[in-house]
Amino acid sequence: MKKSTIFLCAICSLALVSAAQATPPTALYDNFTAPLLNPAKWFGGENDDARANLENIRYIVGNRLRLYSRGYGASGLNLGTRFGGNILNFRNPNSINAIRASVWANSATVTGCPGNPDVAHVRSRLGGTFFNASANPIPGDATYDVIAQIRVQRASNSIDAPNVVRVRYLVSLCQDINCLTGPTLGVGEIGPPVNPGQKVTLSLEWDKAHKRFIFRRDALAPAIVKYTLPDVSTPGSNYKNLQVGYFVANCASATPPIAAMDAYFDDVYTNPLPAASAMSAEMEEIDPRFIIYGGSGP
Repeated sequence: MKKSTIFLCAICSLALVSAAQATPPTALYDNFTAPLLNPAKWFGGENDDARANLENIRYIVGNRLRLYSRGYGASGLNLGTRFGGNILNFRNPNSINAIRASVWANSATVTGCPGNPDVAHVRSRLGGTFFNASANPIPGDATYDVIAQIRVQRASNSIDAPNVVRVRYLVSLCQDINCLTGPTLGVGEIGPPVNPGQKVTLSLEWDKAHKRFIFRRDALAPAIVKYTLPDVSTPGSNYKNLQVGYFVANCASATPPIAAMDAYFDDVYTNPLPAASAMSAEMEEIDPRFIIYGGSGP
């Protein structure tokens, strides 16, 4: 645990207003036209709490990235949730202050547990850690990291039609090594519900000069989250990524609840990157499935 101290803002200002983009995500990072993911741009990963994951799928199909994740809650108790997810990380997170991507949520399935008060949810998101609010962050320790994300999400208590999701944004301050606890600095929803397979273009920007985050959905008015925390330190848990994931309820029932999200991502843009961080296509490979199967696989 860190020994450094910080002063939290009493209340962080939140509003839906028109605003100019401070770090516009106008530089194409990847449009997934290669058969395989480029290791110069990306590396994969998983979240898995207590072996909750059942399936994770990550591959390029039809010039889009497909991410799928499914997991289950623990049986035997009506308390808490388990989390898991399927992640594609940007290779150069320090250079990225803004991300934009198109997202299609093909399906979003999540059920709660009648005896468990915790709300479960599934989400497809873009985001990451942008700064650490302490003077002395510890590498690998998320304590005092500030996380910003925009996502399509479905909760277990949703009254929407099946597989319909909502666009939500969140800025939070981590208060433990794995960022499982901490206050919310800003949260909200942008626009109407999103139908299964409906494309939405989402973006987030860290406007450090004005101490705020800017979130956008398509051409709708942006959402602004302001903060007063110190923001000069690099995050301890340093990442930016695309992700599908879930928090699924534990349940005393014999059959535990299941949560699953299936989504496509495409046309990923960032702020213009320094020349040293520019990603090339040189490492985009020939798909070995063409060699093994004579095609792109089943």
